[in-house]
Amino acid sequence: MKTILSFAILIFACCPTFAQNAAETWNGAMTYEGDKEIRMRLELNPKANGKFSGKLVYLEPANAEIVLDEVVRDAASLSFEFEYEKSFNKFDGKLDANSGKFSGIFMTAKGVVSAGFPLEFTKTTADEPAVDEPTEIWKGVLDAGIAKLRLQLEMTPDADGWKAKLISIDQGNAEMVPDSITRDEDSLSFEIRKLAVKYEGKIDAEAGTIEGTFVQAGQSMPLKFEKGEKAKPTTHIQTWQGTMDAGGRKFDFQFRVFQDEDEKLSAKLDSYSERIFGLSCTVEHGADGTITVEVPISKALYVGTLSDDMQTIDGKWKQAGGEFDLKLTQVSLDETRPPKAPERPQTPKGPFPYRVREMIFENSAADIKLAATLTVPKEKDKPPVAILINGSGPQDRDESIADHKPFWVVADHLSRNGIAVFRYDERGVGRSTGTFEGATSADLATDVEAAIDYLKGRRDVDPTRIILIGHSEGGLLAPMIAARRDDVAGVVLLAPPGVNGVKVVINQSRLIAEASGTADEEELQMQEKILELAFELLKSQPETNDDFYEQFEAKTAEVMGEDAEKFELVPEIEVAVRQLDTPWFRYFAKYEPGPALEKTKCPTLVLIGEKDLQVDPKLNLPPIKAALAKSGNQDVTIEQLSGLNHLFQTCESGSPSEYMAIEQTFAPKALKEISQWINKRFAD
Repeated sequence: MKTILSFAILIFACCPTFAQNAAETWNGAMTYEGDKEIRMRLELNPKANGKFSGKLVYLEPANAEIVLDEVVRDAASLSFEFEYEKSFNKFDGKLDANSGKFSGIFMTAKGVVSAGFPLEFTKTTADEPAVDEPTEIWKGVLDAGIAKLRLQLEMTPDADGWKAKLISIDQGNAEMVPDSITRDEDSLSFEIRKLAVKYEGKIDAEAGTIEGTFVQAGQSMPLKFEKGEKAKPTTHIQTWQGTMDAGGRKFDFQFRVFQDEDEKLSAKLDSYSERIFGLSCTVEHGADGTITVEVPISKALYVGTLSDDMQTIDGKWKQAGGEFDLKLTQVSLDETRPPKAPERPQTPKGPFPYRVREMIFENSAADIKLAATLTVPKEKDKPPVAILINGSGPQDRDESIADHKPFWVVADHLSRNGIAVFRYDERGVGRSTGTFEGATSADLATDVEAAIDYLKGRRDVDPTRIILIGHSEGGLLAPMIAARRDDVAGVVLLAPPGVNGVKVVINQSRLIAEASGTADEEELQMQEKILELAFELLKSQPETNDDFYEQFEAKTAEVMGEDAEKFELVPEIEVAVRQLDTPWFRYFAKYEPGPALEKTKCPTLVLIGEKDLQVDPKLNLPPIKAALAKSGNQDVTIEQLSGLNHLFQTCESGSPSEYMAIEQTFAPKALKEISQWINKRFAD
């Protein structure tokens, strides 16, 4: 039986990243207006050149993190400065040799008003005794359709209630710390703002369970936790290696097998061709020599037969309806290849030749506050400023994906070339308030306009030279805004869709499936039929519908008819179809970029990668060119960059499966195109 492949809205995707612990931590408290107190934590990281980078975390009453512009720290003194919510702040302190504390004055100035307050920092040390509080362990499995993720929730009571961390076992034991957690005898709720995650559940103390709903970016999934214990320590006992040919793509696999004190087996999968390491696997060893390995995160299954000499396993790899031969050979533990995550050499590292300023700006119409970073060249007086606009999905200010930080790389390059850059966490993400769920492209455009209004009130950038740089969905928003405002000096559109969302998704689904090499033409044609059916069903219903997927299943059975015996829908397709019935996708599906492009009169640069499979240049560039030609705009540059994918990485096929493996974050030639284009038109 052939499989109808699952599809996903891949205009852009988000990946979590986590900060490293600071080398030095100092706690401080400052009293103002008589009896009000601000508690804060100062984190200092020594650099190889002897200098320090730093971060100031306001603990109470606000919960904000501020990257410090300049930190000077020696054996006798400490000073730093930063800008926050339109105020300039500076601390100068001296070390008290007797108490080991930095004592000084914290100065803050807003406009012509300034004030100074005593502030004292006390160093915390690793030798301080930890509070011995019992930690509760709760385990659950989140079925996200395209993957099953084993989660472990660790909760510890403290003076303020509870603290917790959520561990995704199948994502390399990635740890996520909730921004807020509420728990009583009957219920539990927590929120992880960076990932737009919310969870609400009911506690059954007698059964030892928490049953609830896990919501991320508008998608709701049931999640049940059961009370358990921490995993037992394991010992590495075997290593197996093999290469699999899957439809023209070769996968270089290594399985590291572990055993705990109860002789229970588990494994870690390292995929060297994909640069993905440490994927957790379950292992079952049958009495007849059958070996079964399941990879929950990718819903892959390997079933093989162990040879008589126990040195090889011949078997089949099964995933998403495909089945491929895979022979594994046992090697000695000494021959185990070390898991090595791909490097990210372009991620910026200080010291920086520009100022880094953290701030909050407000979209008053939506009643939300957005957290942002502004990088300003030190040697420039009122330089032009670019606002970076994210692609689809809940994105942080760096547009983080697969451990890449594309927008930070872009911001660093532009600010090193005389251009200020403003980037922000989208609503409901990171330190920004509001809710991403339910927001449409039109709603997100108002956040960009709030950023424009905010920058027009600043004195360190030129309000007459504001440029919008939008990537993917951001390439829709920039012309939408430029078409109705005359204070946008220019727009840079990176991989912008030129057609409606329906056409984009149908096209990208085919291209990505073709690149995977796992589907034939008959399967691809049936997949397109199923997609078109989903979109027609969407059009027939003016609002979101709880029964949308059930109606889709019924219609699919009618369309497939006699072919139902030949094809099957993989379970993952349910999540993909439910993604369509959201306010965001409904807007995206019908939005035509052409009219806004026709009204875009400011200088315009369009860049798109030749190997972009998500926003295909063959489909999208012709209507973009036609619309801009109608605009009468005399300053339009359109470039198709050879060898680059949707993220503007130098790539082989352009498939999203390569994003993680590629070490380059943003091709230098694309960065150069952007900075030279801006400076040619807007430099002093």
